[in-house]
Amino acid sequence: MSKKQIRLLSLCFVLLLILAGGWLWLAFSQSNASDNAKSYKRVVTTTNAQTQVFDQLGIKQVVGVATPGEKQSVPKRYKDLPQVGNHVSPNIEKIVSLKPDAVYVDQALVDDYQKKLSSDNIHTEILNFKTVADLQNSITSLGKTYNKPVKAAELKHKLDLKDTSTKKHPKVCF
Repeated sequence: MSKKQIRLLSLCFVLLLILAGGWLWLAFSQSNASDNAKSYKRVVTTTNAQTQVFDQLGIKQVVGVATPGEKQSVPKRYKDLPQVGNHVSPNIEKIVSLKPDAVYVDQALVDDYQKKLSSDNIHTEILNFKTVADLQNSITSLGKTYNKPVKAAELKHKLDLKDTSTKKHPKVCF
């Protein structure tokens, strides 16, 4: 074999290695992305709004719910689950005793919960329900996480605000 042929074969071999490495990297990164989006098997909700959204999406992995306020109720699906206090005064001991994979926390109270739960090695997930757009984004995220994209889209559609701009008022002469 001539030097030219050896160089050409070496170049082809290097290109083959680069392509194979790129393919492996792509396959590995996609499997990691799907692992990151996996649903949790045991979750706790810390606000009544979260509990209602989880119910609307049909998420069954909930093992503990927020204690409802005076004029609030727990959905039938979660009626018999332990109540873990409300978002202002959570019962951390009860949450820990449920051994959740994740505790869903309102964004406004993340710091309080993370300090308390991180010491018990409990993962927190943040949901932002501050505005309608934030709520819709959180619903989409939950739909992806728990493989409920159709129900998430339906719920988002229910939350779409109608155009409330006023029509032109007729001119009235007095």
